[in-house]
Amino acid sequence: MKVRYTYKLRPGKQAEQYLLAEWDACRYVWNQMIEESQRRHENGQTFGPNEAAKHLTYLRHTVKDENGVLWLGARPSVPQQQIVRDFSVSRKKALLDRKNKKRVCSGLPNYKSRRYAQPTLNYSANGFRLVEIGGVLRLKLPRGTLIPVVWSRKLPTAPTSVRVYRKSNGKWFASFVVETTSECDMPNTGSVVGIDWGVVETATTVTVDSQGEIKESVDLDIPFGSYERKYEKRLAEAQRRMARRHQKDKRLSEQSRGYKKALRQYRELKRRSAAQRKDAANKWAVKVCRNSDAIASEDFKPKFLSRTTMARKAQDAAIGQLIDTLEWQAVKRGRRFV
Repeated sequence: MKVRYTYKLRPGKQAEQYLLAEWDACRYVWNQMIEESQRRHENGQTFGPNEAAKHLTYLRHTVKDENGVLWLGARPSVPQQQIVRDFSVSRKKALLDRKNKKRVCSGLPNYKSRRYAQPTLNYSANGFRLVEIGGVLRLKLPRGTLIPVVWSRKLPTAPTSVRVYRKSNGKWFASFVVETTSECDMPNTGSVVGIDWGVVETATTVTVDSQGEIKESVDLDIPFGSYERKYEKRLAEAQRRMARRHQKDKRLSEQSRGYKKALRQYRELKRRSAAQRKDAANKWAVKVCRNSDAIASEDFKPKFLSRTTMARKAQDAAIGQLIDTLEWQAVKRGRRFV
């Protein structure tokens, strides 16, 4: 199976400038694909993956900068090809949803603005390498760009692709795709666990052993985590600082350093609460898989809670994320999930 391993990056100033320049080129290609798609739709023409790839070749041979130099063709082609593939997949899914008249349809690709879109670069196996320098592996991108990686854990196998992206708090990450085998070597326990979801108690579990005896399993229950509530006071302070320092009728790039600093602090607090929630979800899901051979989950739709007085608490509990994490860990470890 294919699994993603994500690590933090620490690019220097030159490496970050290179990544942002690559993103400018990819964002330009994406927006040009949207314009060409709309133009061909108006003329009754198709614009599938093959046409999109041909249009990228045309752009790389024609787009020039102020000095008459082929600006787009001078940039590496791998991330541009990858973003064209992503565009084709997104557009195809939206058209299929419309054709099948789905109740909830995927929207057609939108323009990526310089102000709001976060940099995301995809590299296939021939677009990057892991180079050992001083006994430490570093990520090497085209044009000799070396980026230090914080190796929090070892990669099980050689990666087949990597996604380099920046989050809203300004931190860079690399997500490697590796081929791994399912971890099915866990011993059988002979028990089955059933999970009921709620808000006061996020998850209430009941186990059935091999002899058919039913009992409540308090060890596998999840109390309400209140991850955002822990940072509630500090988040409010950061928002007040942003409000005091915000200047009207000015873009984000034109705001003061104080405002940008307060914004980074606010985003960092949000990132911490989300990271703690994700870490707790994975640890709990692994614990459930180790203590049961099969997992039965309530078919719970947390969306309806957004229209109740428990909306804020339900959002903090993130039941949907817990269900997805539990299902993934069950598949990964060879457990049956129902």
